[in-house]
Amino acid sequence: ITASDQLVLKCQTPLETFETIIGADGVRQSWLTVKFPLQDRDGRKLLGGFALDNTEKVQAQQALEEHSARLELLHTIDSAVLNNEPLPDVAAIALRQMAKLIPFAYATLNIIDQDAREAILQAEFARNENLHLNQTRVSINDMLMHYVALSNTHKIIVIPDVTKTPHLIPPEYMPLVRTGLKTFVGVPILFNELLAGTLILGFENVNDFTESHRDVVSEVAAQLSVAYQQNLLQQQLKQYTIELEQRVEERTSELQRSEARYRAIVEDQTEFICRYQRDFTINFVNNA
Repeated sequence: ITASDQLVLKCQTPLETFETIIGADGVRQSWLTVKFPLQDRDGRKLLGGFALDNTEKVQAQQALEEHSARLELLHTIDSAVLNNEPLPDVAAIALRQMAKLIPFAYATLNIIDQDAREAILQAEFARNENLHLNQTRVSINDMLMHYVALSNTHKIIVIPDVTKTPHLIPPEYMPLVRTGLKTFVGVPILFNELLAGTLILGFENVNDFTESHRDVVSEVAAQLSVAYQQNLLQQQLKQYTIELEQRVEERTSELQRSEARYRAIVEDQTEFICRYQRDFTINFVNNA
């Protein structure tokens, strides 16, 4: 007899509960259980009840909640991109919001600097304050297996148990492994079909990254790619504006020097020189 059975018999009132059990096939099931008191002809207290399989309804509700949360996540990132937030800020927002849907312990976004052969840290998220990379740049050569895999496949890379394959993790990430992270996930950020950055997720448990999480990180990676492109365009526009201002200053200075030379030549002339408009209004006369 369970505690809920005893409660119904003691209080002589019906009781409705939701119970979760693991079925014979290992699948989690949800049941709506209703228990109520009864009495036989002799006045003995009995217990009656029935149970309804509520698994499909619960799963549908969970799926709806997850879908709503995914839409909120993407909307939040979209808003940051439309507000022209810097890429590190957009990345930080994305990691914080994504943490509500995926149980990772650590996450980071890196942008690849192909010329310097380095991955540059843009944003970092940790549920534990002890989880930090402590470096803003990681050599691509040190990220060999991870980087090559992402570059060649453009697909999500999962290292299920890094304790069995430590050679797949860059040395800079080993301190994170020593804190208890077991599973690492690498998500490519693409631009013009090339690897522009990587989204790295670290999990404490091997099975924490599920198939549904793949869809979430893929959508987030696509949004971060848009943010990267916008950030790149803003940098190019800023550089173009600076160069344009420099050219204007140079041309203005050259014009001023040319006008000064012209005035010097005219002022030194002993002959009378004047300049006038079409209506014969004089607007310049030299000192002669």
